[in-house]
Amino acid sequence: MRYSRSPPFTIIAALLLALCVSVYTLRNAQTDSPPRFFEFQHHPYTPSFTLHSSAASKARQISPAELMARPLPSGPHMPKLLHQSWSSTNLPAKFEQWSLSCREMNSDFEWVLWADDDNRLLVEKYAPQFLAKYDSLKSEIYRADAVRNLYMFLFGGVYADLDTECLRPYETLFAQHDISSSSRSEINSTQDTTSAPTTNATATSTSSILSSMSDPRTAFLARMGNDYSKKHSIPNAWMASTPSHPFWLLPLNLVASGTKPYGDWPEAVTGPDALFYLVNEYLKNYSGNEDAEARFGEYLRRSELRELYVESLPEKNPRASAGERRHEMVLLGKETIFPYWWGEKDLESVCRAGAEGFDPETCKDILDVQALGSWSVTYWSHSWNKEGGHDEGHLSAMESWIGLSGKKLLPGATKRRKRRELLLI
Repeated sequence: MRYSRSPPFTIIAALLLALCVSVYTLRNAQTDSPPRFFEFQHHPYTPSFTLHSSAASKARQISPAELMARPLPSGPHMPKLLHQSWSSTNLPAKFEQWSLSCREMNSDFEWVLWADDDNRLLVEKYAPQFLAKYDSLKSEIYRADAVRNLYMFLFGGVYADLDTECLRPYETLFAQHDISSSSRSEINSTQDTTSAPTTNATATSTSSILSSMSDPRTAFLARMGNDYSKKHSIPNAWMASTPSHPFWLLPLNLVASGTKPYGDWPEAVTGPDALFYLVNEYLKNYSGNEDAEARFGEYLRRSELRELYVESLPEKNPRASAGERRHEMVLLGKETIFPYWWGEKDLESVCRAGAEGFDPETCKDILDVQALGSWSVTYWSHSWNKEGGHDEGHLSAMESWIGLSGKKLLPGATKRRKRRELLLI
């Protein structure tokens, strides 16, 4: 049999075509020119991030009035309760979506949205001795910062700013620290076990809570950034607590006392600057052993909020547990709640809400929140100005999924190809 020394023309053409395609593909995948974060267009588009559905299973909304009508909870459990606040009940579009993410991720929680009027009623009902000082604060941002401490002290649960996206159920976070999370029905059934007979089913459902009734009350805050000595490194944008933890009276007492040792701007009076110093004061002087805890109790009995503190004690509160005076604080690592912080300028264009190139999905991919095991990410909308009022420019960017320039984001193949490498270029 004779073989031809050269292949037929069709085979040569096919090989050349395959070679050209391979070269073109490699040049586009490994180009030396830096890839663009986004391509822009002016016509309707499909966003590259998840829009949450109001039809999905989510935390049941309860009104502030309904919550305030209930008996106050107590004990070392974490109530399945999510607090958020805004000036009214009408949320900007981005805030509504992120709030839905938290409600969907914690679907067996209850969700309460506090408006300015609700906050004042809360202070009036539970801390009337604080009301005059509360009313005298310069603006609503001071009051909104202050009153979230009262949410934690009175009701417990989780507080999260509205520019927080929830990534994992909070119940699993607290379980890692041996804190059980309890719904309202579980709390009620547990508190009634001393006065009512229990069935096997009731005993089974409440056994884990009863076994921990002598555990201390626990407050949770989270670190942010790379330098934990900075005063902004413990934000008040996220906090969690079992009910009646006395730490939350420290920020309130600072306001009630009228002293301003850290400055007179919002962050230093009721915000994260003040929180940083008070956390360090608490950890240094008022926790860790029985003597320190007793010293803290004596301090609070002489404080401006002494009536509120005394009402939370076991002899005043029949629902309180035997270990009610014991308390501790957990400071979570930065990757847990705040994997992105506003000081990371190289990520600002993609991770800060309101930035022209803002894209939460790309932000989460660059941060690699799944590998970090993050429960939340905050996009730092900075909706308040330095005077304590709404920043209308930043706030307008929260009204839709559109950047500050008015251009809509187009996902594009360039952005999708290697999101994780974008930070390195």
